[in-house]
Amino acid sequence: MTVRTKDCLLVLVFAIVALSGCRLGRPNTASLDGSSTTLSIATSGPAGSGIRLMPASSPDQKQVFSITHPSFGWRGNARKVALDYEVWSKVFPIRVSPNQASAETWPAILGTYFADPGRLSFEPRFSLQPGVTYRAEYHPNQAPVLANDRPSAIGRSEVSQKSISQEFSIPARPVVRSVVVRQVYPTINELPENQLKFYIHFSAPMSRGQAYDHIRLLDSSGTEVQVPFLELGEELWDPACSRFTLFFDPGRVKRELQPRREMGPALENGKEYTLVVSDKWLDAGGNPLVRSFQKKFRVGPPDYTPIDAAKWTLNAPRAATRDRLAVRFPEPLDHALLRRMLWVIDANGHRVTGEMEIEEGERGWTFSPANSWKSGTHRLVVQTALEDLAGNNIGRAFEFDIFKTDHKLGTVSLPFEPRKR
Repeated sequence: MTVRTKDCLLVLVFAIVALSGCRLGRPNTASLDGSSTTLSIATSGPAGSGIRLMPASSPDQKQVFSITHPSFGWRGNARKVALDYEVWSKVFPIRVSPNQASAETWPAILGTYFADPGRLSFEPRFSLQPGVTYRAEYHPNQAPVLANDRPSAIGRSEVSQKSISQEFSIPARPVVRSVVVRQVYPTINELPENQLKFYIHFSAPMSRGQAYDHIRLLDSSGTEVQVPFLELGEELWDPACSRFTLFFDPGRVKRELQPRREMGPALENGKEYTLVVSDKWLDAGGNPLVRSFQKKFRVGPPDYTPIDAAKWTLNAPRAATRDRLAVRFPEPLDHALLRRMLWVIDANGHRVTGEMEIEEGERGWTFSPANSWKSGTHRLVVQTALEDLAGNNIGRAFEFDIFKTDHKLGTVSLPFEPRKR
């Protein structure tokens, strides 16, 4: 029985983001400027000028909610004090409005609480979103108070005071549709039954966190295929946020795994499908795509054969020219990996600088040097982690038995010599 060894390539290290603010457990805090200080909150008297939403002072800053009170203060010389999120989110929660939900059920947003003389403030972790309503609440009876320099339990106060709240609506930006799906790879229209992934390229950066809501796979009758993709909590974007990697669920790709036994493969040999990208997907500016995108394709037999680089064809360039080195493959290969897993070294072992291109259908790779080719034996170096459309590597199939296969990833090289003119 095969082992899901290669699934480790799909397991991501999810970033564990801690709640903003210091987990102090009591209002004796450390100040943001490094000095020691003890916070005290007066819970009687008017709330001064009430809750305000302060504008961002620069494009890289966020808007800040604040409430002023003449009795906010602390013993010590600190200018600003960081506060415990879990404690102060009960005193001064900021909530975002979901559709049609009552205010009592609005979720509190994450961020950082801090105090400076006469003011309690909250800075959201993420920028406030246009078109969204936020509700700021101030519950002074929830504020911790000092008794013999020790905080009392949350929910106690010396003098009761009414809670106040205020809603803030962030104006919606005008909708300006400008971003399109530029291409989906692979570009060919027949894919193996065990196709591993798609790359969706956009013309500009996109927003994060909503990818799987806007992608569907339809069969030939227009019926949506159920759960064909691997939906990761941490979406797979390139650094520019303009290329999204969409994996099929490996449990429905690999044979003998339970999801495939129960639901069958996501793609079936001989059938036709359509990948649909919705125009409601928002770009980085919060605007929907110009139009939806569809990729129609048919499915062929599964591919369980490792890549054999010895079957590639190299068309050597002429020496003393900047002609292209052309490499042809007997099958389409992974577009993104072709861009970074092949390079050329010269007769002295130095890497040759230049520009590469991937030919239509991902069946070819070309390289144009920055300077003219020199004589002598050059080498095309290829990482064996390169994949075909089904995830097979050079010398190793996507499905292999780790106990029977001894294969380490590395590189292979294919020699060529620039032709004399």
